Amino acid sequence: SSIAGHPIWQRSAVGLEDAGAVLTILKDLAAQPSAEGIPNMAVFVEYLPEFVGTSQESLLTEVVTLCRRNGHLLVADGEGSSWGKFSSLANECKADRVGMLLQPDQGDGDSLLRTPLPRCKRTDFPPGRGFWVAAGKATRIQLPLVG
Repeated sequence: SSIAGHPIWQRSAVGLEDAGAVLTILKDLAAQPSAEGIPNMAVFVEYLPEFVGTSQESLLTEVVTLCRRNGHLLVADGEGSSWGKFSSLANECKADRVGMLLQPDQGDGDSLLRTPLPRCKRTDFPPGRGFWVAAGKATRIQLPLVG
């Protein structure tokens, strides 16, 4: 990704081998609870479904579980259809039923976050538009596009 080398990241990894080294560090950090409900760290995973069936899937699943349990921010992305495959990793990411669905199809809310979306179709949403889903409620959103 073009953002991997951005200076805002303390650590980044490209490829499974690099990911394994970073995930080992993140596992130790994620095991520490956040203070007063404020996340101590944020983990961003680009195209999470690519980890399913790899040597790093179980380690990433542990990191996701620890982030959820200890109040850290986890952001994972991927095409809606790719999240439908059964895996403990995808299920762990979807367990809280909180997420942002950009350019969703009608059934994406139910299939991904077990929350129905208002009547919609993908063509109704230009880039950056979709729904924020939390606490069983879908709210229409528009994200800014950065050039």
